[in-house]
Amino acid sequence: MTFVVKQSNGDTRPFDPEKLYRSLYRAGLSSNATPGEAQMQAQRAVFDTESWLQGQKEATASDIHRKAGENLKTYNRHAATMYESQSQPTRTNPFDRPATKPSESSPNRPSWLDLGKNGNWDNEQKW
Repeated sequence: MTFVVKQSNGDTRPFDPEKLYRSLYRAGLSSNATPGEAQMQAQRAVFDTESWLQGQKEATASDIHRKAGENLKTYNRHAATMYESQSQPTRTNPFDRPATKPSESSPNRPSWLDLGKNGNWDNEQKW
């Protein structure tokens, strides 16, 4: 049976256990587990999550992420912490963006943001 995942925007898509495995595996490697340990832990957590999904009528991507993190915690709590920190919070404020380097074509860029000759952010003028 193919399970359908409900997205936060209302769309649906089929559940992809390979995508979940890759994410759990990367978290395992990030927690300093060996590749073999990370693989085994990720496989077990995916199996547990798929078993949980069989009893669900519907699940959101957030539900699956939360349950996969709980399942991974059974095998490697550090990897579970890494996995849970991988999720990006939903931005509700359009001005809540990561800091980026100003572009050269930015019309109202303050002069103090100009890069110096060496490519440093510091203004090379002597104070």
